[in-house]
Amino acid sequence: MTKEFQKTCNAVPLRAGEAFKDNIPVAIPAVKRKQDITEIVDRPFTINVDGVSFPALEGENVLSALLASDIRQLMKSDYGTLSGAYCGMGVCHCCLLHIDGKHKQRACQTIVRPGMRIQTQRNMVLEQEEKHDR
Repeated sequence: MTKEFQKTCNAVPLRAGEAFKDNIPVAIPAVKRKQDITEIVDRPFTINVDGVSFPALEGENVLSALLASDIRQLMKSDYGTLSGAYCGMGVCHCCLLHIDGKHKQRACQTIVRPGMRIQTQRNMVLEQEEKHDR
């Protein structure tokens, strides 16, 4: 914003999270988002990861529950190498897991549920090749 424009309209540049009242910056209250934000509630339950029970909290995603339980190696590539999550927001697809019988579920985008069954380090391509080689 140019200084000339500021003088003309008596404006002050906005910073993130600010609005103005009488040309004085005031904080904008937090907006409740409904589509992609789930409130984490202190109600623990267990999830099953590779046959072992681990704690989780209502509202958190699978990735955060796994990381809190120190589970870092999540998936196996088509070449058999293990990897963990990269972006944590659903873009990179590095956290694909077998969740409740469904392959290729993003751990960072899936909210945990009581009794959820999660399998890490699985790869359908490798498993099919191994079956075929037998």
